[in-house]
Amino acid sequence: MSSNVLLMNLNYVSSERLNGMTYSSQLTAAPATNVYDRVRRTKTWRTQGYWEITSSNKGIVLQEVDGVNQTVNIAEGNYTTDSSFLTAVKTALDSASGSATYTVTRNATTNKIVITSNGGGGAIFKLMCTNASFTAASLLGFSTAADRTGALTYTADNVRIHTSEFMRFDFGTSINPKAFALIGTRNDGVQISSTATVKLQGNATDVWTSPSFEQTLTWNERAICLFDTDGLHTSALRYWRLYIEDVDNPNGYVEISNLYLGDVFEPTQGSVQFPLDVRYIDYSKTERGEWGSRFSDVKQVTREFQMNWEFLSKTEAETLGEFVEHYKTAYPWWIALDPNEVFSTDKELFVCHCRFDELPNLPLDRPNQFSSRWSFVEEV
Repeated sequence: MSSNVLLMNLNYVSSERLNGMTYSSQLTAAPATNVYDRVRRTKTWRTQGYWEITSSNKGIVLQEVDGVNQTVNIAEGNYTTDSSFLTAVKTALDSASGSATYTVTRNATTNKIVITSNGGGGAIFKLMCTNASFTAASLLGFSTAADRTGALTYTADNVRIHTSEFMRFDFGTSINPKAFALIGTRNDGVQISSTATVKLQGNATDVWTSPSFEQTLTWNERAICLFDTDGLHTSALRYWRLYIEDVDNPNGYVEISNLYLGDVFEPTQGSVQFPLDVRYIDYSKTERGEWGSRFSDVKQVTREFQMNWEFLSKTEAETLGEFVEHYKTAYPWWIALDPNEVFSTDKELFVCHCRFDELPNLPLDRPNQFSSRWSFVEEV
């Protein structure tokens, strides 16, 4: 299997190494800190809706009297929850000169925004979506192809759950990582839409208008990753950011489990040799009933791997030994088994968040040549 394998041996996104982390939004029960490397994969970061309202997207044009347009503005600012943003939209609508009051909600089934007038005054409510001053139309999910007339309730045409989401990392010192990866839960995958824009960015300062490094990442439901053993950028940078624009995610949120941004170990003398043994593990419980029927309590499926490192130099053996001592059987770690797609159609299939079954041995086969047999299971 050659030295194609990359052992992801130093994750800078961890409580031990981060100087600070900020994020766009989070569900209280699924905080952003769950992406740290020493937590179960079932723990996730789930967004709660981040809305950046500026002078260019705050305007709403409506009519409460036939033929009379009014423009009201959503207050500029950054809203870190969906509910606070919807409240700001209601406040803007209520500020119109008529006597109507409004409710702004999200449909629990479709996740589309719904705006309702109580019909105060002349029982007229129109949204003038074709008007150029209605700069919040797309933000709210309304098509600008036609105005909305003839009702007191209008449901947006499209799902809109945020303007964007992000995680921003301050490492306190400049780094040039060689690997980036994010995953979702083992059997549900990454809860980011295939149409989303996902970027990894880096900069010397915490200003993101024109970052020094920016790479749009390729979507995959299993993992989203990027590797370069020479370094992802031409120089080290202190600040790094994951940026996600997934405004029409039908789930109503973005969700990821774990994130890696750090170094890789790729031996020069030693390598991983074929065969790679992959075994699927099904934790489901199946029982046979009295008449021969089978009943299953369906649980998670995962994979167990067995592989051999061969021809390792003493320096490489020491590096692996330090890795094993650091993670033990207690903590999960990362490995990219096929980053160059030698034996798979997608490298993401074999970007794994794992844990040792038992600590591997490290025999000396001959002078300056060690080997090591590894058995590990993908986390669920």
